[in-house]
Amino acid sequence: MRRETLAESLWEYGEDALAERLATESDGSIDQILDLAVWHRINDPEPQDGPKLTNARIVARAAIEFYEGATRDTRRQRRRTRPQTERYDSK
Repeated sequence: MRRETLAESLWEYGEDALAERLATESDGSIDQILDLAVWHRINDPEPQDGPKLTNARIVARAAIEFYEGATRDTRRQRRRTRPQTERYDSK
């Protein structure tokens, strides 16, 4: 997964500061975040209510855990969108 795609997933779920912080992370840190995401995809149950866990939301939650050292849900449960030209992954 590209760094820009991961940053966009964070932004979509309301984690703007973490999306910005991701720009300076090493490739090794990105790999650690993605490893966490794989673990969560396999082990996390679907929420009892609200939207299902998309891959983008799982990756965002893994980045939150990497940065904050604890698990929590994203600030938004549903994605927000913006024009393609403003996205991290369009640059």
